[in-house]
Amino acid sequence: SIEVDMDSSQSGKIFLDVFEDRSTNANTIIRRLVSADSIPILSFNGRNPFPLIIRIQPELLVSGLFTISIISQPSLAFPVSGKDVRSVGSIWGDPRDSGRRSHRGLDIFAKRGTPVLAGTNGRITRVGTTSLGGKVVWLRDDKSRQHLYYAHLAEQLVTRGQQVVIGDTLGLVGDSGNAKGTSPHLHFGVYLQGFGPVDPFPFVKPQNGLTQDVENGFEILGKWAIIKKSTVMNQSPNTVSSLIKNLNKDIPVRIIGANSSWLRVSLPDHSTGFISASSIEPSINLAFIESRSSSVLRNNPIASAPPINYITQGSLISVVGEYEGYILVESQNGLQGWLEDQSFD
Repeated sequence: SIEVDMDSSQSGKIFLDVFEDRSTNANTIIRRLVSADSIPILSFNGRNPFPLIIRIQPELLVSGLFTISIISQPSLAFPVSGKDVRSVGSIWGDPRDSGRRSHRGLDIFAKRGTPVLAGTNGRITRVGTTSLGGKVVWLRDDKSRQHLYYAHLAEQLVTRGQQVVIGDTLGLVGDSGNAKGTSPHLHFGVYLQGFGPVDPFPFVKPQNGLTQDVENGFEILGKWAIIKKSTVMNQSPNTVSSLIKNLNKDIPVRIIGANSSWLRVSLPDHSTGFISASSIEPSINLAFIESRSSSVLRNNPIASAPPINYITQGSLISVVGEYEGYILVESQNGLQGWLEDQSFD
């Protein structure tokens, strides 16, 4: 839920849009999800695993201060009776089969026979048995293009085609399938139609709101910063989110978003994700170097990137950071770009 309040001394309308950023390294894809034309209040189900962009704009010739409130709550009921996220023992992305595959859900531990519950209103599309999941149930969400997957059940208490509502018992916690002999638990998965499995944790984790005071980030929003200690880049701004990649010290990142303790960053290869705000420092001159030959200044750290300028032999250049054989530099006139590191002494 998003709400925007203008300062009481101002008048005029505010327009509110929410976009989904489906961009990849090759393409920029921004898709509008929902809008509010005159009443700046929106509630929507952000079920897709993509970053959201919120755009706030007043009508023409209107300006002033505003406050934005963003409240995030789980869109699904917790799927095991009497339990909550403290009973989650294995999360999305954990290694399986000695690293040959990764976990595509949550393992929620409970006593054998604990009721497994419908997380949403919907229809049972499958009740069956598989080698991995054992006794499984699939539930199709009535309103969203998503399917909920319940595995390792001791018993299934629904039939294919049955309509259920939130809180109905679908089965009982067990250890069937490849969980045989382990502590009883439910494997819970969320699958988006046309996309596949996604991290279920945000669907069931209660949150107390996201608009806290920003301690880090706004002063360098849009600028380069440097990783000051080895860290990880996650898919979402929380410690249990799936890992995108490990980042080494001195890698430059561009700050493109912030909340109270997390920064959304873009790497030089344009991959994006979230890192802890405490893991970066503003970019400073690591060193001054002199070009030993004329060099091409490029807008990305790859040989095929378009040139944006040329550095002449003997030019002094300020080093901002390093990434995969290239150096991010700033010229004397303030222009930033990438140079192959062998161009310097």
